[in-house]
Amino acid sequence: DRKLYEECYRFAKDNDLIVYLLMPPVDLRNKPLNAVVLKDNGYYQEIPLTGKNFEAGKPYELTVTMASEEESPTTINVETAGTFETIMYEEYGSNCFELTSLKITGNLNGTDIRFIRKMAGRKEDGTEHTGNLTYLDLTDANIVVGGVYYYKSKSGTEYKTENNVAGDYMFHQCNLKTIKFPTNITKLGNDVCSHLNLGDTHVGTFTSITIPSGVTYIGNYAFAWNQNLTSIELPNTLKEMGIVLFYRCEALTTFNIPNSVEKDGGYTFMWC
Repeated sequence: DRKLYEECYRFAKDNDLIVYLLMPPVDLRNKPLNAVVLKDNGYYQEIPLTGKNFEAGKPYELTVTMASEEESPTTINVETAGTFETIMYEEYGSNCFELTSLKITGNLNGTDIRFIRKMAGRKEDGTEHTGNLTYLDLTDANIVVGGVYYYKSKSGTEYKTENNVAGDYMFHQCNLKTIKFPTNITKLGNDVCSHLNLGDTHVGTFTSITIPSGVTYIGNYAFAWNQNLTSIELPNTLKEMGIVLFYRCEALTTFNIPNSVEKDGGYTFMWC
C-alpha cells in the first residue's frame, strides 16, 4: 500500500526501519524474528525484531535501527584461495561491483586480490573499473602465495602475492577510503596504498588505514598522495620505514614514530 509506505517513510529516521506485520495468532516473545533488508547494490542485513504475542487480525508496527554498511559489512569467506571471484558472481552476479562495504575472511592469492582491485575501481593494469568498494576489512584474512599477478606496471613488471605480505602496489590507485590489513602480515610493500600524482590535482581516497601489530617493514611511497588521510597509527613492532612514506598527505595533523624504528628512508613528510 503506497500510502502506508509513505507514512512509514515520513516518520522513520534515516537509519530506522519500520516493519508492519499482520500475523496469525502466535507467541514469538521468546523466539527469534528477523527482517532481511536488501539494497539495490546486493548488500543485505538481517535485523532482529522484538517478538510479540500476536493476535489474529491485528496489525503490528515494529521499529528497528539499521547499522551502517561499515558497521555491518557484507562478509565473504574464501576457504580456497583463488575462488573469490567465483563466489562473488555466484552470490551477486554483476551487482558485486555495486557493493561498497566488504569483510573478507579466509585465504587470498593474487587472483583474489586482482578481483578485489576491480571491486575497488581499478584493474590490474591501473586503468579504471566500475567497482564501488570503499570499505575493506581483511583483518581475518590470509594473504598467500599463488594465483596470477594482481598488478602490472607500465614497464611490464608483474606483482604477485607472498605469504603474509601486503605487497608492492597491492591497492595502488584503488578508490578505497578504509582498509584494515590482515592481523598476520609482517610487511607493507612499496606504494601499497598510494595514489599517482596526476598534475598535482589527484586526491587519494584513503581516510583510514589500520596497520596491525607485527608489521616490521613499510615500503617506499606506501601512503603517498592521500590528501584526506588525517592520522595513522604505526605499530611498535615497526623496524624500517621506506622513503617519502607520506608524500603529499597534507591533512596529517599529528603523527608518532614508534621507538622501535631503527631505519627511516627519509623525506617521510615531504609536502605535508
